[in-house]
Amino acid sequence: MKTFKRILAIIVSILITASTFSMSAFAAEGDTTTTTTTTLSSDVTEEPTPEPEKMTVTVTTDKEKAAEEALANDPNSVVDTSYDVGDTVIVYVKVTNNYNATALRLPVMFDSEVYELPALPNVKALNSASDNGTIGYNAENDGSFIPENYDASQFGCILLQWTAKVTNGVVGVINAPDGEYCFSFELTVKKAAGGKTGTIFIPSESDLFYDQAIEVASDATTIYYIKDAIENLYNFIDVDVIINAINMVLVPNDTYGTPAVIDEDNLFVWGFTTGLIGNAQIKQFVSSTGGAVIRSTATELGFGTGTKINLYDGTDILKTYTLILFGDVNGDALIDINDVLSISKPASGLSNYEENSLVFAADVNFDGSLDVNDVLKVSKVNLGSDTIDQSPELS
Repeated sequence: MKTFKRILAIIVSILITASTFSMSAFAAEGDTTTTTTTTLSSDVTEEPTPEPEKMTVTVTTDKEKAAEEALANDPNSVVDTSYDVGDTVIVYVKVTNNYNATALRLPVMFDSEVYELPALPNVKALNSASDNGTIGYNAENDGSFIPENYDASQFGCILLQWTAKVTNGVVGVINAPDGEYCFSFELTVKKAAGGKTGTIFIPSESDLFYDQAIEVASDATTIYYIKDAIENLYNFIDVDVIINAINMVLVPNDTYGTPAVIDEDNLFVWGFTTGLIGNAQIKQFVSSTGGAVIRSTATELGFGTGTKINLYDGTDILKTYTLILFGDVNGDALIDINDVLSISKPASGLSNYEENSLVFAADVNFDGSLDVNDVLKVSKVNLGSDTIDQSPELS
């Protein structure tokens, strides 16, 4: 019996050892599998996350562009980037992007107080935009392209739209990671813009943007539209343009040798004769500089004191002067009893003139005050026994 128990113990011991070995081997195999899986996983190359589409659109001018090029050649270069009234401004649109653009629509706005669109704005596609597509535009400038948060009376807008061409099955693209001038058009500086600064820009608030792209230019099935472009795609850079001041003023008409005097501080003009009957006669006394057109607006009674002499650029009034005829305060271009009666009231303290031009015209002895002496002089002029100097040099 003892011998049997000893043999049974040996057999159990062998079975336990064998079982333990098998479990260790399984564990070892499991570790090997795990290690092998890890090794295989590290050898797999993950696809990089594609960079999101980005585009910077820079608006600049021909003079700013020339300055940039000059500075690139000589850092000490000094280039004047301002414009004179009446100048043509060539506006350039520069695109910097990291994807294959196949269609773009860009509204370009400008200060209408400073610029206007010519009848033919000379819109062009440039460089790869010219090679790979066509440019169209809408220059109706009726305010419909201007976002609601802008005052359409203060801004103009031209809408540019570029579309890719297809050549031999390949779709044209704009892909300019280093930046490229893609479009240009022209604006004209208004004559009334002297001394002002005008901005040309693309409004990020616009809902007119259209952005189409293609993954593979030779495969039209890869064309796609960039969603949420305005939030994620664009960066806009605008340009401010300085307009040089111009001396647009009235001056005596040298052709007729008239004694007109112009007070630029108060915008008063005197030196006229009585009995003026219209704008043509006024222009015999004064002319304008800077190409402005003179148009006069009479008072209710005629072309006397209070007549407005306006300098026009087209339909825009550049400056307004007030005509002074000393002794005439009711604006009929005559010196008579009506003026005597009118001047006597403020001279005696019974009333006051609300307009400085009337106070100035009533001071006919030019002593800086309105009193009985002025009434007496106008009375004498009405009776024909005295005259008034209509061209005094007053400081």
